Amino acid sequence: MSELELKALYDDIVSVFDSIPELELDAKKVTIGYPSDMMLYGLGTDIIVEVEKMFDIPKRMPAVRARLIAGLGKAVKHAFPKAKVECFLEDPFRPTNDNFWSSEMHSILRDVVYGTDNVRFTCQNCDDSLVHVNGMNVLEWREKRDRFFATHAPAFGDLPDLS
Repeated sequence: MSELELKALYDDIVSVFDSIPELELDAKKVTIGYPSDMMLYGLGTDIIVEVEKMFDIPKRMPAVRARLIAGLGKAVKHAFPKAKVECFLEDPFRPTNDNFWSSEMHSILRDVVYGTDNVRFTCQNCDDSLVHVNGMNVLEWREKRDRFFATHAPAFGDLPDLS
């Protein structure tokens, strides 16, 4: 396969991601790798496409993930019409404090500390904290929680209501 054909396949694969807005992914957030020696690995006869470490967000429901793997499989099959193509999607990745860290995102809370009259949530990257004090006004808590959540925990999941 020529460099031009590999580039065309790359573009087709990226267009699959672009065609599914619920994924919230683009070429800058997708890594595509090919075997360095297609003959050594038999590329063109049996091809396995693997999607790994895709964050679990609410918009990426099973039907959306199914559209992704079908689209990727069809794009590769188009490039290799005689090949057997299979596409696998790892379970969606749920970041936690012990399996993910990024200097680019405030997505994981480093600590959740329960005190006698409060709960403190601390961001692992910038040390910003959100504190819930027992007896706090429900609307005030929700406003603070939502503001903190919007910038510090988009992939972490819901912070507890605590109201």
